[in-house]
Amino acid sequence: MRKTVMPLALALVVSVAGVVPASAATPAAATATPRVEIAIRSMRYDPVGLTVAQGTRVRWSNVTSPSRAHDVVSSFPLYFKSPLMVTGQSFRFTFSAAGTFTYVCSIHDVMIGSIEVPLQAKLITSGDAPYFLLTMGTAVLPWTSPYRYVLNWQVPGDPTWHVRATHDNTLMVPATAPGTYRFRARVKDKAAGTKSANTQELTLDAPAPPTP
Repeated sequence: MRKTVMPLALALVVSVAGVVPASAATPAAATATPRVEIAIRSMRYDPVGLTVAQGTRVRWSNVTSPSRAHDVVSSFPLYFKSPLMVTGQSFRFTFSAAGTFTYVCSIHDVMIGSIEVPLQAKLITSGDAPYFLLTMGTAVLPWTSPYRYVLNWQVPGDPTWHVRATHDNTLMVPATAPGTYRFRARVKDKAAGTKSANTQELTLDAPAPPTP
């Protein structure tokens, strides 16, 4: 999944969806790519489940003894897939987008693992009106990409889950009422109509406006 980087901005623009892209601020300084390791041991992934930050590179290494072939196949079709690996071989994938990604060994269906990539969010109170800044991935998706970031959110007192699918990796949701806002995110393959599982629900509170 190739991506291009677009700067962020802190400007709020009205939209019918109630959520708008963030654009035009100075990009953050480059940092080293975080990396984690998963061992493939006999008939299991070790660890079975992980939570990693957006942009983390995960490496699966087959350490089975005696040697046995395994692979790593995303349950979100075509998102990532390794070749069959014998002992001593490894596969790498960088998780750039928020979502929950399960995977299996295609020849041993008892082998199941998962990677949770949390949604990032914060409340911005500077300026004329408070809003939440949501980060769903490390970069803006090119228009040619089949993938979309999908943000879901609830506002206080409304059980409806609002949905926005976008190429933009950051969105702003106006904090129009005090109370608890709920957010979750996933990745969607628009062409195929498939999607990852949602992130775990993230809650943030918006304060009541100050008394005049």
